[in-house]
Amino acid sequence: MGEAPELLCPEGYAAMALRTPTIPPAEHTACYVIGHEAALVVDPGSPYDGELEKLLDGLIYPLRGSGGAVRGVFLTHHHPDHVGGVSQVARALDAPVLAHAETLARVELDGLQSEVVTDGARFAPDAGREVVAVHTPGHAPGHLSLFEASARVLVGGDMVPGIGTTVVNPPEGNMSEYIAGLERLAALDPEWVLPAHGPTFRDGRAKIEALVDHRLQREAKVLAALDAEQPRELMKITAAAYPEVSPLLYGLASRSTLAHLEKLERDGAAQRTGDDWLRR
Repeated sequence: MGEAPELLCPEGYAAMALRTPTIPPAEHTACYVIGHEAALVVDPGSPYDGELEKLLDGLIYPLRGSGGAVRGVFLTHHHPDHVGGVSQVARALDAPVLAHAETLARVELDGLQSEVVTDGARFAPDAGREVVAVHTPGHAPGHLSLFEASARVLVGGDMVPGIGTTVVNPPEGNMSEYIAGLERLAALDPEWVLPAHGPTFRDGRAKIEALVDHRLQREAKVLAALDAEQPRELMKITAAAYPEVSPLLYGLASRSTLAHLEKLERDGAAQRTGDDWLRR
């Protein structure tokens, strides 16, 4: 088990990396606490009792002991490494679960109180501070990021990873939506990015724009792997588009290739023929 990432945070934010059953190279999911007076606890993702005790005793109960209060447990999306501890933490805090409707429909809440969060919903974790929910699907249909404009802080969930790469896996994953979501986040001009996996980082806009460029470069390789007359199999396209990847990892890479192909199909540049693909 590797060391937990360093989670330096701007004022008004606290974090703890929790061990979760996530996708390597990540081994932890960051749980963030935003604010003090009406704090948001974001993505208590660990299903392990010891990790949740560490979170409650080390981060959340001290907040309440100092006069703070918890507004709710906020979920960026429904994947297991983000929701593994939501029931235990929400019950321990007697707090509602806050998430997009698409997320709430996919999470077992065991009778917990919940509230639907829509794009543009605003929260005031402290007097004079406001964070806004930003609907950023693509990785997951109900994915929400949180942005505080005055401090230029983005809590990005799985949209902007600090380690590894974000999986875009059809049919739930949608590359068109994912890239559009990245472009929307870049336009917010964040300075700080607090990701779910890996260390926090600064100069967020440049990092996000680099991610968009990387995805479009990969899309160009996928397109170049297509032929206008001879349909090609997904795995052959994957091998051509991911020359640096071991064949042992083609299973995961092929899901991203499929997401790019579906985007190219929507853009009118590719055509599906059964299980194979043509260039248009």
